Amino acid sequence: MYENTLLREYMAENFDQQKVEGLIQAYTQARLKDCMLKQDFAVALRSPNAHIYLEMLRESVMADLKLSEPATVDEFAWAPLSTAMGTLPPS
Repeated sequence: MYENTLLREYMAENFDQQKVEGLIQAYTQARLKDCMLKQDFAVALRSPNAHIYLEMLRESVMADLKLSEPATVDEFAWAPLSTAMGTLPPS
């Protein structure tokens, strides 16, 4: 969901950097809250190595949102929904 919204914001005619940063922050906060539900991660954030765990989370967020790799032409190619979903339209 977030990566599609980010792509739409990047391609918008009236590009708003603040809105993009807000989307990335919202996703990062959601991932952090999700990770904090895991006891091992919550304990690790109270350790002297907490900065390492946060850095790994940041890298994971960047990879999830596809911000760590360049866009490819395939991401912008259009295909019929039935082809994209791997189904045939009803006959």
